[in-house]
Amino acid sequence: MPATIAAVERKWKSLIPNRPFSYYFLDEFFDKQYRSEDRFGRLFLNFAVLAIFISCLGLLGLAFLQHHATHQGIGSGKYWRFVQYCKSFIEEFLTL
Repeated sequence: MPATIAAVERKWKSLIPNRPFSYYFLDEFFDKQYRSEDRFGRLFLNFAVLAIFISCLGLLGLAFLQHHATHQGIGSGKYWRFVQYCKSFIEEFLTL
């Protein structure tokens, strides 16, 4: 490969001596182009996952507010009542 490039460079200098000989390989050009697009794709994916996570937190907050508005709080602090509260909260969240 270096011998071919040297031969092409010699021919170039014999035909057009005023212009410099510069070359690049097409696969390197495409690699550089797609590397930036791959980086953008990963960045977009990370922000999409972050947005989905934030929206799930919002849904969890809405489910908690809805449950809290429709049911009484824990009240006396008895264990059984707390278990029922958690169970009904989880059931309502899963139905969203």
